[in-house]
Amino acid sequence: MVTCKWLLNFSRNCANWPATNRQLILSQKSYTELYDTFPKIMKNGLDGSKYLPATDIKDRLKKAIEYHTLERVSVQGQLTVYAFEALQQTTNITDECRHQINTLAWCVEMFQSYYLIIDDIEDEAKTRNGKPCWHLLPNVGNLALNDTSMMRSFIYELLRQNLSDEMYIKMCKLFNEAHLRSEYGQYLDSITSKSRNFSKYDLQLYTKISDSKFTFYSIKFPLLVALTMANKLNKTSIQNVDSAMKHIGCWVQMHNDILDWCDELSTGKTNIDIKKGKCSWLAVTALERCNAEQRDMFLTRYGSDKIQDVEQILQLYETLGLRDVFCQDHQARLDTITEQIDSLPNDSTPSSRILRDYIEKIYPFVVYLPEALEYSKQKIQ
Repeated sequence: MVTCKWLLNFSRNCANWPATNRQLILSQKSYTELYDTFPKIMKNGLDGSKYLPATDIKDRLKKAIEYHTLERVSVQGQLTVYAFEALQQTTNITDECRHQINTLAWCVEMFQSYYLIIDDIEDEAKTRNGKPCWHLLPNVGNLALNDTSMMRSFIYELLRQNLSDEMYIKMCKLFNEAHLRSEYGQYLDSITSKSRNFSKYDLQLYTKISDSKFTFYSIKFPLLVALTMANKLNKTSIQNVDSAMKHIGCWVQMHNDILDWCDELSTGKTNIDIKKGKCSWLAVTALERCNAEQRDMFLTRYGSDKIQDVEQILQLYETLGLRDVFCQDHQARLDTITEQIDSLPNDSTPSSRILRDYIEKIYPFVVYLPEALEYSKQKIQ
């Protein structure tokens, strides 16, 4: 396969970037403006809503939104602003447009917070961003479900308050599509692991879950929001995005899956994907490569929260050499993604250059495994 040097050369130093640099998808100026607007957007949004008259409910909603939204790196929000700047050219962005795209970026981030809280509840997670999950806080519990519902509704309130009627309608359609796609993916992920039918886990099922749950809202959504705001969303531009980003969901998701294993190796805590019986890249690849005896062991012990069962599965991953397999798969998928981007017409919207830059911005937040980075380097030497 063709290896795209523009991305692999870029990846050489990503693993050594300090955390502060990892946060800067945008220029320092745009990044600062984005974060400076958040308090104003929240205050104006809460004060301007006639449906939230009581101070206590405003304070609760504000706390729920801020609890996770401001504690993680704003990857999707920054990507939204970055893509809009690339499409519109920074010099042509008015103050009003800047305010609107920053508002949209925070709506995209709130969208993610909404699903993270729900995901934590479904997975019975204990911590997120190094602190207790929202649903485990005092005076929250089951009220977290109502909190997320208010958060979702507040997103549309912010869109209504800050956009023209025409743009509001367009964004509502796009956000609703993102919700429906993500909710289907969330359902598919949950029902698959709860079925405990591990013998059916294969690459086709894994791809279906990854594309449904992750690809659209995390990768495509910020780009489509930017295209809509720039009045460049149409059948052709959507087709270009779909074509260029067709394989990126599994590539990103597999890195997320491998991190769960890496955390297990370094901290010794129970691997949640094994415990919950998730259809992960590791599980699918292990089933593809194990012999009959290993397969029987996997089907018996996978999805168990017993320490000895988790350890047996982890040992199987080691025996099968899945870290090396991962590096090869990482590279093959990356090659396919870059080939798809480079195959777009020269005058496409968004252009190949914008999409290449978009992937470069995502890359440091995806690829952490040192072996994967080293494998990429070897491919171009």
